[in-house]
Amino acid sequence: MNDILVSVIIPTYQRPQYLNRAILSVANQSYKNIEIVVVDDNGKGTGCQIETQNVIKSLPFEINYIVNEDTIGGARSRNKGAEASSGEYLCFLDDDDIYLENKIKDQLEFMVGNDLDVSFTDIKMRNEEEKTVDKRIHKRYIKSTDNQSLLKYHLKYHLTPTDSYMFKREAFFRCGGFKHRVVSQDFMLMLECIEKGLKIGYKEGVYAIQYIHSQKRISQGKNRILGDRMLYEIKQKYFNLLDKRDIRFIKFRYHAALFFYYIRERDFIKGAKELVLAFFKSPCDFFVEGFYLLSGRD
Repeated sequence: MNDILVSVIIPTYQRPQYLNRAILSVANQSYKNIEIVVVDDNGKGTGCQIETQNVIKSLPFEINYIVNEDTIGGARSRNKGAEASSGEYLCFLDDDDIYLENKIKDQLEFMVGNDLDVSFTDIKMRNEEEKTVDKRIHKRYIKSTDNQSLLKYHLKYHLTPTDSYMFKREAFFRCGGFKHRVVSQDFMLMLECIEKGLKIGYKEGVYAIQYIHSQKRISQGKNRILGDRMLYEIKQKYFNLLDKRDIRFIKFRYHAALFFYYIRERDFIKGAKELVLAFFKSPCDFFVEGFYLLSGRD
């Protein structure tokens, strides 16, 4: 298996201060046959592009470094990096996140051993003080990985984020890569994988850390709220495939997510309205999900 090349694509935009950490987490993987592809989306000649280039130059190993003439966005940058890569398998890492050291080895063994087209793992979220503030542990609800079951899980819980994915190269391109959207690019890609009937597997275990920090993110604030509304409209198209219980949960989750976003924006009136709506859409889920959130259970 050690002869299989895995390419890790890292798009970067206005975060040279975090990029070194992300790259080193890939370079320090227990699996060594890795190509690192950094796609610089800062715009050629800008201050952040020059800083990013200096980060790349300071590293004692080879990086496939691609500079976009102009900013094209995360989805298109990931696709561009994938096209320029050479790996038989592809992974993606955000520039402010990290892989844990066995991410590539364990996930590749899982992919090869089960002849999978794509797989995803669990992740944890940490703040700038390295405290775990959230996690996405899928074992709580995944009972089967047939595509019909995965569709339901994905609509309800989101089989994301990008950091958790590994693709066979041809499977990634068969799905058309990432779609250009303000948010939910990873959700839409996994939805496409499910709809195309790809063989998808879940590798239990935390293999990546997503950082929640004070730096501006495109998926925060009004962009996040608008993106979730658009995503909810997409989910509604699948309601005919779901039972009433699942539909209630999706409605609850939608309003619960808006509650958290409005609270982060300090819009407490709108936040309170969404909290009330979340409760009335599904009182049972309101208390069950609240219990899991407060207890910190997986």
